[in-house]
Amino acid sequence: MGWAIWERWGRRWSRAIQQGDFGVILDWFTNYFFAFGGVALVMAGIAAGIDKGLACGFRVLALGLLFAAACTASGWLLGLLFGIPRSLARPQPAASAAGTAGAPATTPGGAAAAPTLTSRANTNLEDISDWLTKTIVGVGLTQLFAVPHYLWSTAGQLNTGGFGWDNYGQLLALALFLYFAPGGFWLGYVGTRTLLTKLLDVFDGPGQESVNKAGDPQNLRLGPSGRAVAPAENGVARADQDLLRLPLQSFSTPREIAAWGAAQARAGNLSAARTAFEEAIRSEPTNQDFKEQLATVYTALGLRDEAAKLVEQVPNTDVAVYHALYEPPPGGFQKAISVGEELLRRPGQEKNAMLHAWLAAAYAQQHAYEQSRGASEAELQSIKNKVVREINTAIAAEPRTRDLLRSLWKPQPNAEDRDLESFPPDDPDLTRLLGAS
Repeated sequence: MGWAIWERWGRRWSRAIQQGDFGVILDWFTNYFFAFGGVALVMAGIAAGIDKGLACGFRVLALGLLFAAACTASGWLLGLLFGIPRSLARPQPAASAAGTAGAPATTPGGAAAAPTLTSRANTNLEDISDWLTKTIVGVGLTQLFAVPHYLWSTAGQLNTGGFGWDNYGQLLALALFLYFAPGGFWLGYVGTRTLLTKLLDVFDGPGQESVNKAGDPQNLRLGPSGRAVAPAENGVARADQDLLRLPLQSFSTPREIAAWGAAQARAGNLSAARTAFEEAIRSEPTNQDFKEQLATVYTALGLRDEAAKLVEQVPNTDVAVYHALYEPPPGGFQKAISVGEELLRRPGQEKNAMLHAWLAAAYAQQHAYEQSRGASEAELQSIKNKVVREINTAIAAEPRTRDLLRSLWKPQPNAEDRDLESFPPDDPDLTRLLGAS
Protein backbone atom coordinates (compact mmCIF):
# COMPACT_ATOMS: atom_id res chain seq x y z
CA MET A 1 0.00 0.00 0.00
CA GLY A 2 2.71 2.46 1.00
CA TRP A 3 4.74 1.67 -2.11
CA ALA A 4 1.67 2.19 -4.35
CA ILE A 5 1.06 5.64 -2.81
CA TRP A 6 4.71 6.60 -3.23
CA GLU A 7 4.69 5.41 -6.87
CA ARG A 8 1.52 7.39 -7.61
CA TRP A 9 3.01 10.59 -6.14
CA GLY A 10 6.23 9.93 -8.04
CA ARG A 11 4.33 9.81 -11.34
CA ARG A 12 2.50 13.01 -10.43
CA TRP A 13 5.84 14.70 -9.70
CA SER A 14 7.23 13.58 -13.08
CA ARG A 15 4.17 14.90 -14.94
CA ALA A 16 4.39 18.21 -13.09
CA ILE A 17 8.02 18.66 -14.14
CA GLN A 18 7.25 17.75 -17.77
CA GLN A 19 4.32 20.20 -17.87
CA GLY A 20 6.07 22.95 -15.93
CA ASP A 21 3.29 23.05 -13.31
CA PHE A 22 4.98 24.98 -10.50
CA GLY A 23 1.90 24.71 -8.25
CA VAL A 24 2.08 20.91 -8.12
CA ILE A 25 5.84 20.99 -7.62
CA LEU A 26 5.44 23.49 -4.77
CA ASP A 27 2.77 21.33 -3.13
CA TRP A 28 4.96 18.24 -3.39
CA PHE A 29 7.94 20.08 -1.97
CA THR A 30 5.94 21.56 0.92
CA ASN A 31 4.12 18.34 1.76
CA TYR A 32 7.14 16.07 1.70
CA PHE A 33 10.31 18.08 2.22
CA PHE A 34 9.10 20.19 5.14
CA ALA A 35 6.89 17.44 6.54
CA PHE A 36 9.87 15.10 6.70
CA GLY A 37 11.98 17.78 8.37
CA GLY A 38 9.24 18.57 10.87
CA VAL A 39 8.75 14.90 11.79
CA ALA A 40 12.51 14.45 12.24
CA LEU A 41 12.64 17.52 14.50
CA VAL A 42 9.77 16.22 16.64
CA MET A 43 11.59 12.89 16.98
CA ALA A 44 14.77 14.76 17.98
CA GLY A 45 12.79 16.57 20.68
CA ILE A 46 11.44 13.28 21.99
CA ALA A 47 14.94 11.78 21.99
CA ALA A 48 16.28 14.79 23.89
CA GLY A 49 13.46 14.47 26.41
CA ILE A 50 14.26 10.82 26.99
CA ASP A 51 18.00 11.55 27.23
CA LYS A 52 18.04 14.75 29.30
CA GLY A 53 14.54 15.19 30.65
CA LEU A 54 11.27 16.80 29.61
CA ALA A 55 12.56 20.38 29.84
CA CYS A 56 15.44 19.66 27.49
CA GLY A 57 13.09 17.90 25.06
CA PHE A 58 10.73 20.89 24.88
CA ARG A 59 13.67 23.28 24.56
CA VAL A 60 15.19 21.30 21.68
CA LEU A 61 11.80 21.12 19.91
CA ALA A 62 10.91 24.80 20.33
CA LEU A 63 14.34 26.19 19.50
CA GLY A 64 14.72 23.66 16.67
CA LEU A 65 11.47 24.81 15.07
CA LEU A 66 12.54 28.44 15.42
CA PHE A 67 16.02 27.76 14.01
CA ALA A 68 14.56 25.73 11.10
CA ALA A 69 12.18 28.59 10.28
CA ALA A 70 15.06 31.10 10.43
CA CYS A 71 17.19 28.93 8.13
CA THR A 72 14.29 28.58 5.67
CA ALA A 73 13.63 32.33 5.66
CA SER A 74 17.33 33.14 5.21
CA GLY A 75 17.65 30.62 2.39
CA TRP A 76 14.49 31.99 0.77
CA LEU A 77 15.87 35.55 0.89
CA LEU A 78 19.14 34.39 -0.66
CA GLY A 79 17.23 32.53 -3.36
CA LEU A 80 15.25 35.71 -4.04
CA LEU A 81 18.46 37.71 -4.49
CA PHE A 82 19.93 35.11 -6.84
CA GLY A 83 16.72 34.75 -8.86
CA ILE A 84 15.67 38.37 -9.42
CA PRO A 85 15.21 38.77 -13.22
CA ARG A 86 17.29 41.41 -14.93
CA SER A 87 15.47 44.05 -16.97
CA LEU A 88 16.85 44.55 -20.43
CA ALA A 89 18.37 47.99 -20.82
CA ARG A 90 16.95 49.19 -24.11
CA PRO A 91 17.51 52.56 -25.73
CA GLN A 92 14.61 54.97 -25.64
CA PRO A 93 13.64 56.98 -28.72
CA ALA A 94 15.17 60.42 -28.79
CA ALA A 95 12.93 63.35 -28.11
CA SER A 96 13.78 64.83 -31.49
CA ALA A 97 12.04 61.91 -33.19
CA ALA A 98 8.80 63.82 -32.82
CA GLY A 99 9.94 66.27 -35.46
CA THR A 100 8.56 69.75 -35.11
CA ALA A 101 6.81 70.84 -31.96
CA GLY A 102 3.37 69.36 -31.67
CA ALA A 103 3.88 66.88 -34.51
CA PRO A 104 3.52 63.17 -33.71
CA ALA A 105 6.52 60.89 -33.95
CA THR A 106 6.68 58.79 -37.08
CA THR A 107 8.37 55.60 -38.18
CA PRO A 108 10.73 55.49 -41.18
CA GLY A 109 7.75 54.48 -43.30
CA GLY A 110 5.78 57.56 -42.33
CA ALA A 111 3.15 55.97 -40.06
CA ALA A 112 2.49 57.20 -36.58
CA ALA A 113 4.64 55.37 -34.09
CA ALA A 114 3.54 54.05 -30.72
CA PRO A 115 3.80 56.58 -27.87
CA THR A 116 7.14 56.77 -26.08
CA LEU A 117 7.28 55.69 -22.45
CA THR A 118 7.76 58.58 -20.01
CA SER A 119 9.31 56.42 -17.29
CA ARG A 120 11.03 53.10 -16.80
CA ALA A 121 11.28 50.54 -14.03
CA ASN A 122 13.51 51.23 -11.02
CA THR A 123 16.32 48.66 -11.06
CA ASN A 124 17.82 49.36 -7.62
CA LEU A 125 16.82 45.90 -6.35
CA GLU A 126 18.47 44.31 -9.38
CA ASP A 127 21.67 46.26 -8.69
CA ILE A 128 21.64 45.17 -5.04
CA SER A 129 20.99 41.57 -6.07
CA ASP A 130 23.84 41.65 -8.57
CA TRP A 131 26.29 43.18 -6.09
CA LEU A 132 25.37 40.89 -3.19
CA THR A 133 25.37 37.65 -5.16
CA LYS A 134 28.78 38.37 -6.65
CA THR A 135 30.13 39.35 -3.25
CA ILE A 136 28.73 36.24 -1.56
CA VAL A 137 30.08 33.93 -4.24
CA GLY A 138 33.45 35.66 -4.31
CA VAL A 139 33.93 35.67 -0.54
CA GLY A 140 32.59 32.14 -0.29
CA LEU A 141 35.12 30.84 -2.80
CA THR A 142 38.02 32.50 -0.99
CA GLN A 143 36.91 31.01 2.34
CA LEU A 144 35.88 27.63 0.97
CA PHE A 145 38.30 25.60 3.09
CA ALA A 146 37.31 27.45 6.28
CA VAL A 147 33.56 26.99 5.83
CA PRO A 148 33.26 23.45 7.30
CA HIS A 149 35.15 24.42 10.48
CA TYR A 150 33.11 27.63 10.81
CA LEU A 151 29.81 25.79 10.46
CA TRP A 152 30.80 23.16 13.03
CA SER A 153 32.02 25.79 15.46
CA THR A 154 28.86 27.88 15.08
CA ALA A 155 26.69 24.79 15.57
CA GLY A 156 28.57 24.14 18.84
CA GLN A 157 27.84 27.68 20.02
CA LEU A 158 24.15 27.25 19.19
CA ASN A 159 24.08 24.07 21.22
CA THR A 160 25.87 25.65 24.18
CA GLY A 161 23.67 28.75 24.23
CA GLY A 162 20.45 27.16 23.17
CA PHE A 163 19.73 23.45 22.82
CA GLY A 164 21.82 22.34 25.78
CA TRP A 165 21.86 18.76 24.52
CA ASP A 166 25.41 17.71 25.33
CA ASN A 167 25.95 14.79 22.99
CA TYR A 168 23.79 15.65 19.98
CA GLY A 169 22.83 19.33 20.05
CA GLN A 170 25.75 20.44 17.89
CA LEU A 171 24.99 17.82 15.27
CA LEU A 172 21.27 18.76 15.34
CA ALA A 173 22.03 22.46 14.75
CA LEU A 174 24.28 21.64 11.79
CA ALA A 175 21.71 19.23 10.33
CA LEU A 176 18.89 21.79 10.62
CA PHE A 177 20.95 24.41 8.82
CA LEU A 178 22.06 22.09 6.03
CA TYR A 179 18.51 20.80 5.54
CA PHE A 180 16.27 23.86 5.77
CA ALA A 181 18.54 26.58 4.33
CA PRO A 182 18.86 24.88 0.90
CA GLY A 183 15.11 24.18 0.96
CA GLY A 184 14.37 27.85 1.56
CA PHE A 185 16.84 28.80 -1.17
CA TRP A 186 15.09 26.48 -3.62
CA LEU A 187 11.69 27.99 -2.80
CA GLY A 188 13.00 31.54 -3.10
CA TYR A 189 14.87 30.99 -6.35
CA VAL A 190 12.23 28.97 -8.17
CA GLY A 191 9.42 31.18 -6.91
CA THR A 192 11.26 34.28 -8.09
CA ARG A 193 12.08 32.79 -11.48
CA THR A 194 8.45 31.76 -12.05
CA LEU A 195 5.83 33.74 -10.17
CA LEU A 196 7.75 36.99 -9.63
CA THR A 197 9.08 37.03 -13.18
CA LYS A 198 5.58 36.56 -14.55
CA LEU A 199 4.23 39.39 -12.38
CA LEU A 200 7.03 41.72 -13.50
CA ASP A 201 6.28 40.87 -17.12
CA VAL A 202 2.65 41.85 -16.56
CA PHE A 203 3.59 45.24 -15.09
CA ASP A 204 6.68 46.10 -17.15
CA GLY A 205 5.61 44.95 -20.57
CA PRO A 206 3.66 42.46 -22.65
CA GLY A 207 3.93 38.87 -21.48
CA GLN A 208 4.80 35.90 -23.63
CA GLU A 209 1.11 35.10 -24.06
CA SER A 210 0.46 38.49 -25.67
CA VAL A 211 3.49 38.09 -27.94
CA ASN A 212 2.38 34.61 -29.03
CA LYS A 213 -1.20 35.66 -29.71
CA ALA A 214 -0.36 38.88 -31.52
CA GLY A 215 2.41 37.22 -33.53
CA ASP A 216 0.36 34.23 -34.70
CA PRO A 217 0.26 34.38 -38.53
CA GLN A 218 -3.35 33.12 -38.44
CA ASN A 219 -4.33 36.40 -36.77
CA LEU A 220 -2.91 38.61 -39.55
CA ARG A 221 -5.09 38.47 -42.66
CA LEU A 222 -6.14 40.76 -45.45
CA GLY A 223 -9.46 42.52 -45.03
CA PRO A 224 -12.47 42.14 -47.33
CA SER A 225 -11.07 44.61 -49.88
CA GLY A 226 -7.74 42.80 -50.15
CA ARG A 227 -6.04 46.17 -49.74
CA ALA A 228 -6.03 46.46 -45.97
CA VAL A 229 -5.38 44.22 -42.98
CA ALA A 230 -8.38 42.95 -41.05
CA PRO A 231 -8.65 44.59 -37.60
CA ALA A 232 -8.03 42.64 -34.42
CA GLU A 233 -10.85 40.71 -32.81
CA ASN A 234 -11.54 39.15 -29.41
CA GLY A 235 -8.44 38.24 -27.40
CA VAL A 236 -6.08 39.44 -30.13
CA ALA A 237 -7.20 43.04 -29.55
CA ARG A 238 -6.14 42.83 -25.90
CA ALA A 239 -2.74 41.42 -26.87
CA ASP A 240 -2.34 44.21 -29.43
CA GLN A 241 -3.04 46.83 -26.75
CA ASP A 242 -0.25 45.39 -24.59
CA LEU A 243 2.19 45.72 -27.49
CA LEU A 244 1.07 49.02 -28.98
CA ARG A 245 1.67 50.94 -25.76
CA LEU A 246 5.41 50.34 -26.20
CA PRO A 247 7.79 51.67 -28.89
CA LEU A 248 9.61 49.33 -31.25
CA GLN A 249 12.87 49.97 -29.38
CA SER A 250 11.41 48.25 -26.31
CA PHE A 251 11.62 44.83 -27.97
CA SER A 252 14.74 42.76 -28.41
CA THR A 253 13.87 39.37 -29.96
CA PRO A 254 12.73 38.95 -33.58
CA ARG A 255 9.52 37.27 -32.39
CA GLU A 256 8.63 40.24 -30.18
CA ILE A 257 9.41 42.68 -32.99
CA ALA A 258 7.23 40.70 -35.42
CA ALA A 259 4.36 40.59 -32.90
CA TRP A 260 4.62 44.37 -32.53
CA GLY A 261 4.55 44.70 -36.31
CA ALA A 262 1.44 42.52 -36.56
CA ALA A 263 -0.30 44.66 -33.94
CA GLN A 264 0.63 47.80 -35.88
CA ALA A 265 -0.73 46.28 -39.10
CA ARG A 266 -4.07 45.45 -37.49
CA ALA A 267 -4.18 49.00 -36.12
CA GLY A 268 -3.74 50.37 -39.65
CA ASN A 269 -0.10 51.47 -39.29
CA LEU A 270 1.14 49.49 -42.27
CA SER A 271 4.42 51.39 -42.72
CA ALA A 272 5.36 50.75 -39.09
CA ALA A 273 4.42 47.09 -39.54
CA ARG A 274 6.60 46.86 -42.65
CA THR A 275 9.58 48.30 -40.77
CA ALA A 276 9.14 45.80 -37.92
CA PHE A 277 8.77 42.72 -40.12
CA GLU A 278 11.73 43.67 -42.30
CA GLU A 279 13.85 44.03 -39.16
CA ALA A 280 12.62 40.67 -37.82
CA ILE A 281 13.48 38.95 -41.10
CA ARG A 282 16.96 40.46 -41.09
CA SER A 283 17.49 38.71 -37.76
CA GLU A 284 15.86 35.43 -38.85
CA PRO A 285 16.04 35.22 -42.66
CA THR A 286 14.53 31.72 -42.80
CA ASN A 287 11.47 32.33 -40.60
CA GLN A 288 8.45 31.41 -42.74
CA ASP A 289 5.91 33.04 -40.42
CA PHE A 290 7.63 36.42 -40.71
CA LYS A 291 7.70 36.15 -44.51
CA GLU A 292 4.02 35.26 -44.67
CA GLN A 293 3.08 38.23 -42.51
CA LEU A 294 5.32 40.66 -44.40
CA ALA A 295 3.79 39.43 -47.68
CA THR A 296 0.38 40.28 -46.23
CA VAL A 297 1.57 43.77 -45.27
CA TYR A 298 3.17 44.31 -48.69
CA THR A 299 -0.10 43.28 -50.33
CA ALA A 300 -2.12 45.68 -48.21
CA LEU A 301 0.35 48.46 -49.11
CA GLY A 302 -0.11 47.68 -52.81
CA LEU A 303 3.49 46.45 -53.21
CA ARG A 304 2.46 43.47 -55.30
CA ASP A 305 5.88 42.67 -56.78
CA GLU A 306 7.57 42.63 -53.36
CA ALA A 307 4.77 40.50 -51.97
CA ALA A 308 4.97 38.06 -54.88
CA LYS A 309 8.67 37.43 -54.22
CA LEU A 310 7.89 36.47 -50.63
CA VAL A 311 4.89 34.38 -51.65
CA GLU A 312 7.21 32.21 -53.75
CA GLN A 313 8.99 31.29 -50.49
CA VAL A 314 5.75 30.66 -48.54
CA PRO A 315 3.46 29.12 -51.18
CA ASN A 316 0.90 27.42 -48.93
CA THR A 317 -0.69 30.50 -47.37
CA ASP A 318 -3.82 32.63 -47.70
CA VAL A 319 -1.94 35.47 -49.35
CA ALA A 320 -0.51 33.01 -51.90
CA VAL A 321 -4.07 32.25 -53.02
CA TYR A 322 -4.75 35.96 -53.44
CA HIS A 323 -1.65 36.57 -55.55
CA ALA A 324 -2.28 33.52 -57.73
CA LEU A 325 -5.51 35.19 -58.90
CA TYR A 326 -3.40 37.81 -60.71
CA GLU A 327 -1.34 35.28 -62.65
CA PRO A 328 -2.31 34.38 -66.25
CA PRO A 329 -4.83 31.55 -66.68
CA PRO A 330 -4.98 28.65 -66.46
CA GLY A 331 -1.91 28.46 -64.23
CA GLY A 332 -3.07 31.25 -61.91
CA PHE A 333 -6.47 29.93 -60.97
CA GLN A 334 -5.20 26.35 -60.88
CA LYS A 335 -2.55 27.34 -58.33
CA ALA A 336 -5.13 29.33 -56.32
CA ILE A 337 -7.54 26.38 -56.25
CA SER A 338 -4.82 23.87 -55.36
CA VAL A 339 -3.43 25.93 -52.48
CA GLY A 340 -6.88 27.04 -51.30
CA GLU A 341 -8.31 23.53 -51.16
CA GLU A 342 -5.22 22.38 -49.25
CA LEU A 343 -5.69 25.19 -46.72
CA LEU A 344 -9.36 24.31 -46.25
CA ARG A 345 -8.32 20.95 -44.84
CA ARG A 346 -6.79 22.70 -41.84
CA PRO A 347 -8.91 23.21 -38.70
CA GLY A 348 -10.85 26.46 -38.34
CA GLN A 349 -10.74 27.46 -42.02
CA GLU A 350 -14.52 27.46 -42.29
CA LYS A 351 -14.40 30.89 -40.61
CA ASN A 352 -11.72 32.24 -42.96
CA ALA A 353 -14.04 34.39 -45.06
CA MET A 354 -11.38 35.84 -47.34
CA LEU A 355 -10.01 32.42 -48.27
CA HIS A 356 -13.48 31.33 -49.36
CA ALA A 357 -13.99 34.59 -51.26
CA TRP A 358 -10.71 34.13 -53.13
CA LEU A 359 -11.57 30.53 -53.90
CA ALA A 360 -14.88 31.72 -55.32
CA ALA A 361 -12.92 34.11 -57.54
CA ALA A 362 -10.55 31.30 -58.58
CA TYR A 363 -13.45 29.00 -59.54
CA ALA A 364 -15.05 31.90 -61.42
CA GLN A 365 -11.83 32.38 -63.41
CA GLN A 366 -11.89 28.67 -64.15
CA HIS A 367 -15.54 29.01 -65.25
CA ALA A 368 -14.69 31.85 -67.66
CA TYR A 369 -11.67 29.97 -69.02
CA GLU A 370 -13.60 26.74 -69.65
CA GLN A 371 -16.48 28.70 -71.14
CA SER A 372 -14.11 30.31 -73.65
CA ARG A 373 -12.88 26.84 -74.61
CA GLY A 374 -16.40 25.58 -75.30
CA ALA A 375 -16.88 23.36 -72.24
CA SER A 376 -20.18 21.53 -71.84
CA GLU A 377 -23.04 22.92 -69.78
CA ALA A 378 -22.59 20.12 -67.25
CA GLU A 379 -18.94 21.03 -66.72
CA LEU A 380 -19.74 24.73 -66.40
CA GLN A 381 -22.57 24.04 -63.97
CA SER A 382 -20.26 21.90 -61.81
CA ILE A 383 -17.77 24.76 -61.60
CA LYS A 384 -20.53 27.29 -60.91
CA ASN A 385 -21.78 25.16 -58.01
CA LYS A 386 -18.35 25.52 -56.42
CA VAL A 387 -18.47 29.30 -56.92
CA VAL A 388 -21.88 29.49 -55.25
CA ARG A 389 -20.73 27.25 -52.41
CA GLU A 390 -17.67 29.39 -51.66
CA ILE A 391 -19.65 32.65 -51.89
CA ASN A 392 -22.24 31.30 -49.48
CA THR A 393 -19.55 30.14 -47.02
CA ALA A 394 -17.66 33.45 -47.23
CA ILE A 395 -20.78 35.53 -46.51
CA ALA A 396 -21.78 33.26 -43.63
CA ALA A 397 -18.34 33.73 -42.08
CA GLU A 398 -18.12 37.48 -42.73
CA PRO A 399 -21.15 39.37 -44.17
CA ARG A 400 -18.91 42.25 -45.30
CA THR A 401 -17.48 40.06 -48.04
CA ARG A 402 -20.81 40.42 -49.88
CA ASP A 403 -19.85 43.91 -51.09
CA LEU A 404 -16.45 42.69 -52.31
CA LEU A 405 -17.95 39.74 -54.20
CA ARG A 406 -20.68 41.93 -55.69
CA SER A 407 -17.98 44.29 -57.00
CA LEU A 408 -16.30 41.31 -58.71
CA TRP A 409 -19.61 40.33 -60.29
CA LYS A 410 -20.74 43.80 -61.35
CA PRO A 411 -17.49 45.80 -61.44
CA GLN A 412 -17.12 49.51 -62.07
CA PRO A 413 -15.99 50.47 -65.60
CA ASN A 414 -12.35 51.04 -64.62
CA ALA A 415 -12.13 48.26 -62.02
CA GLU A 416 -9.15 45.91 -62.22
CA ASP A 417 -10.80 43.00 -60.39
CA ARG A 418 -13.77 41.48 -62.27
CA ASP A 419 -13.42 37.74 -61.62
CA LEU A 420 -17.17 36.98 -61.41
CA GLU A 421 -18.08 39.01 -64.51
CA SER A 422 -18.47 35.89 -66.65
CA PHE A 423 -21.80 35.23 -64.94
CA PRO A 424 -24.80 37.17 -66.27
CA PRO A 425 -25.85 40.25 -64.22
CA ASP A 426 -29.26 38.64 -63.66
CA ASP A 427 -27.93 35.21 -62.63
CA PRO A 428 -30.49 33.93 -60.11
CA ASP A 429 -28.00 32.21 -57.81
CA LEU A 430 -25.67 35.21 -57.54
CA THR A 431 -28.64 37.58 -57.24
CA ARG A 432 -29.94 35.54 -54.31
CA LEU A 433 -26.56 35.65 -52.56
CA LEU A 434 -25.22 39.09 -53.55
CA GLY A 435 -28.33 41.12 -54.31
CA ALA A 436 -29.60 42.72 -57.48
CA SER A 437 -27.47 45.85 -57.28
